[in-house]
Order: sequence, then structure tokens, then C-alpha cells
Amino acid sequence: WRREWEMAEPDEQARSGMQSDLSQMDAIINQLLDYAKPSDSLRFDKVNISELLKQVIQEYSRVNYLHLHSAIATDMYISGNATELRRLFSNLIENSCRYGKNPDKLNTVVEIQCSHKTKGKKQGVLISFRDYGEGAPSDDDIGRLLKPFTRADVSRSQANGSGLGLAIVDRIVRRHRGRLRIYNHEHKGYVAVMIFPEMKFK
Repeated sequence: WRREWEMAEPDEQARSGMQSDLSQMDAIINQLLDYAKPSDSLRFDKVNISELLKQVIQEYSRVNYLHLHSAIATDMYISGNATELRRLFSNLIENSCRYGKNPDKLNTVVEIQCSHKTKGKKQGVLISFRDYGEGAPSDDDIGRLLKPFTRADVSRSQANGSGLGLAIVDRIVRRHRGRLRIYNHEHKGYVAVMIFPEMKFK
């Protein structure tokens, strides 16, 4: 019996693999719960979107293969739910980690900008995320990725996920009366741009 137990004892690599699988399952379950959450249960408050973005960037700065470059205007406010907005930004960064790795497949670079948009019809708080991965084969594929349970080409990215990451992003943006556009950069990589109504104070 002891010999059978010893043979069944997983080695370090197997334990690490099981831990990774459990973490991934936990993330997928959380995304399913987020997507199913009714919008009428959300509480909206005054949110300093500049500070919230900086907090999320600080949290992800601990990931050694992830390089975040940011330019964030200070003290911009929107009416929103801080938990939802944190999920929005986290999903965009995690999407880049899965599908937006650099051509060397070892590192991920994400550029994050937040600024005032004062020209044109769509004015407000403008936020953009850009990575340097392969991007999507076509614009049709990008539109498809905003639908629930749709994933990028796993054979290209070697990544797994729930297929809800960008669908949750799209839903959160719409819940906050914002607009979202995702497109391929001309020099490869995804660009996600969103604009939210800004809260102004007299």
C-alpha cells in the first residue's frame, strides 16, 4: 500500500500543473459569475478613474514577463462601479497576456493611456490599451470575439480561457454608458479604445 501511495504522490511538476489548472478553473468560474451578474444590482458612485487605473497597473507590475507603459492624466472622474471597472481593466491586460505576447513569445508589452477627449462629438474620458501581439486575422474576427464564449485562435496563441473576457469588457463599457472599439494596429497587435462620460465639478 505504501509503495502505491508513493507512486501516486505527484511530483513537483505535476503539482504545479494541477495548481495552474485549478487557478484557471477559478478564473473561468469568476468570469461566468461576472457575466451573469444583473446590471440593476450595481451601485454607481463617483470614481477617480485615473487612480483606479494606476492601482491596477501597480498590481500587474509584479508579473515578470509583463511590461506596462502608461500615460495617465490625473484626477479624472466618471460615474461608475469601481469593482466592475477594475474587472474591465484586468480583463484587457489578461487578454493581452494570453493572446498579445511579443513575437518572441516570452514577453508582453501593453501601452495604457488615459486622457481627456475634448474634440469631436464623442467627448469624455478616453482610455486605450495596446499590445504588440499578432492581432486578429481580420476585423470580422475582432467583432466575433466580443460575443460570449468566443476565443481567439488557440492554435496560434497556445492559450486557454472562458471566451468571456472581451464580452465582459464590452458589457461593462456599455453599463457605464461608454463606447468601445477594438481593432488591429497597423504594426500588429490589438488596440482597445473606450470613452466614458466625464463627471465635471463646478
